[in-house]
Amino acid sequence: MHPEYDFDYFKAVRGKYYHRLIKEGSNVAVLEPDVAKVFPDSAAVNDALRSLLMDSKKIQEIRQRLRVTQEAFAHMVGVTFSTVSRWENGKSKPNRVAQRILVDLEKKASRSVPSRS
Repeated sequence: MHPEYDFDYFKAVRGKYYHRLIKEGSNVAVLEPDVAKVFPDSAAVNDALRSLLMDSKKIQEIRQRLRVTQEAFAHMVGVTFSTVSRWENGKSKPNRVAQRILVDLEKKASRSVPSRS
């Protein structure tokens, strides 16, 4: 929001997208200017948030949905087999570069392989 607007959140009125956002289960977040510069669009914000949610079960689920071994998965991510094993066992967490790759692999897995329920 531009600084010349004096916006009072306590007096805010629901906008025209309110009902759609509620129906979709979406949230609206106001980013501060320095943070907004880093994220060109909502997809970039969502990718960053998904990478924070990456836990051991999620990593194993992605690998299994891709139907690859830990060794093949490690090659896809650019890490060692033992690193993938530690991630899946909750002994360590992926670094930021690996998290971004995992988010991309998660998208690929959700597009190519139906979920096992």
